[in-house]
Amino acid sequence: MWHNNYRDKFLEKLSSLLSTQWKMLGVPLTTNPEKINFVIDIEALILLSLTVFRFYPRIFDEVINWLYSNGTLVNTQRLKNILKAESFASKEIVSAVADFLATKKNQPKWKGLIKESNHPLQSLFLKKDLSEYPQFGEDEPIFRKHNFTRGKITLRNNIILEVTDNPSYQNLKLRLLFGVNTRAEIINYLLLAENGNSNNISRETFFYQKTVYDILKELNLSNLVFSTKKGKAVNFQLEKEKWYSFLNIKQNNFYFINLVYLYKGFDLILQYLMSQPNNNSLLSEYNFLKLSQKISEYLARSYLKFPHIKNFVFSKEQEFFDVILQLIDSLYKP
Repeated sequence: MWHNNYRDKFLEKLSSLLSTQWKMLGVPLTTNPEKINFVIDIEALILLSLTVFRFYPRIFDEVINWLYSNGTLVNTQRLKNILKAESFASKEIVSAVADFLATKKNQPKWKGLIKESNHPLQSLFLKKDLSEYPQFGEDEPIFRKHNFTRGKITLRNNIILEVTDNPSYQNLKLRLLFGVNTRAEIINYLLLAENGNSNNISRETFFYQKTVYDILKELNLSNLVFSTKKGKAVNFQLEKEKWYSFLNIKQNNFYFINLVYLYKGFDLILQYLMSQPNNNSLLSEYNFLKLSQKISEYLARSYLKFPHIKNFVFSKEQEFFDVILQLIDSLYKP
């Protein structure tokens, strides 16, 4: 039952990584006081959490409560753009959650994420062995409408969001300061990367290139964002020390990591492990190589600095998955 044992370990590490971030965002969780070495990406965090926390119903509902209290900090257009580009396993759950928030909180911005369900009726919550989690009480009707069965959600207004000088809050602080918009994402990118142009910033932040280009031109006029020309390409950068001082963020050695692609790699692994109930047999060498190559592509596109990440293909499953566990551990500060 090797796959099942690995699934338990993988879920434990992923849930710990995600819970650490949600606790930093104010969700009342009892997790170890680990420190991460990257900037939180709220949309990427939501997309992976809604799949992983199917195995942790209490934490799932704590995330719902956070979204109910702080949903204005979520860029739903970016969330929609990411789902259009990358089909996360949670896309159907995102639709149900968006419907719930649009109804309960009366926030119209969530309506753009609501889609008609096309999957069979199933339990939202699962046990580690992939069997259905027992349900108590009445169904939550909005989730039932999206073909997910689960108990009623109890909403509480107990989230205390405290943004400190910890650099992991950088993106959140920019949103609180400049609004939940493309401008905040561009500045966040330029604070983490050496420089950027409208094409690569658009690609990495999941916004339209024309929108990014127009905003970069405006920022350039402020004399706080500078442009340099190399051939036909115009790159933009900023004086990071001044920005960090202004934002009251500790200087750090963080670099740009595309968490959407990193989490998509984790998402693919979890989908694979969830499709292997009570199965002792390994995939054929051909199929496993295809899977590892696909995951390797996403990990390489994340820009995470991890040994051999650009050639992250293994012939043996267990070797591959053991390294994935080490990769997750590398996301914490030593």
